[in-house]
Amino acid sequence: MVTDGGYAGKSNLEYTQGMGIANVLFNTIVGSLKNTISSLHMEIGLGKWHSGMEAVISNLKQDFGLRCCEWKGWKHIQAKALWSSIAYNHRVRTKMTLERILA
Repeated sequence: MVTDGGYAGKSNLEYTQGMGIANVLFNTIVGSLKNTISSLHMEIGLGKWHSGMEAVISNLKQDFGLRCCEWKGWKHIQAKALWSSIAYNHRVRTKMTLERILA
């Protein structure tokens, strides 16, 4: 599991370990807290995954309007998030398909 530095804390580390999660990587370390990673390979992989997710979140916020939702009500907010993620995935898959066709 990998999280932002805002979640780095002893209580969160103990909670995740109590749930049986062996590999915990906090993006930022505070105090004497240590990441619990089984290998350097796992740490690099989790770090790359975290960076990739940050890029996806940034795209959703900037290009698909998830920075602020003007739709009112919880069901409408869920619908906005769903349709924005569908549109994002459609754009990514279309780009991949076009690259394969034009290559």
